[in-house]
Amino acid sequence: MLLTEQNIRIRELASATGIPATRIGNWYDRGQVMPIAKQEDGWRIFSHADVAKLAIVMRLIDWGARVEEADHAAAEILFNGPMLTYRNAPAEALIAKFIPVVVVIWRDDGRIYFEILRRGEPLPGIPDTFLVIDVHAAIRQAFQRLREFREAQQ
Repeated sequence: MLLTEQNIRIRELASATGIPATRIGNWYDRGQVMPIAKQEDGWRIFSHADVAKLAIVMRLIDWGARVEEADHAAAEILFNGPMLTYRNAPAEALIAKFIPVVVVIWRDDGRIYFEILRRGEPLPGIPDTFLVIDVHAAIRQAFQRLREFREAQQ
């Protein structure tokens, strides 16, 4: 089943990312996470880009980043580099774009830094404590959960 439907409801987004719907709503309402979402008849509508972004945000929060830091870093990783033209892309294009990509993230002087690397590239000179996110795996897993949620709803 291809994920071509870009109109994703908050329950679907919650299922895809593992983040409770109320928490996602609160983050958006407080401006802690900048939406790619749009409003439709009073309902928040999300896109595949939101699924990808929140999948990365959740990994960063699990690592210890604050919500705002995680949102900023995820947006930089996904949309200011190779993803700039992929904001409205179908799920399969988002997944494929990151097959060769990992992100190394570390904290220094209270700030989060990251380096986007191709698989096999040497790690940059970074502190002893860091996180490596396989962006492809994170996004692929979120879209698989979305696919399963939609199939269960049919």
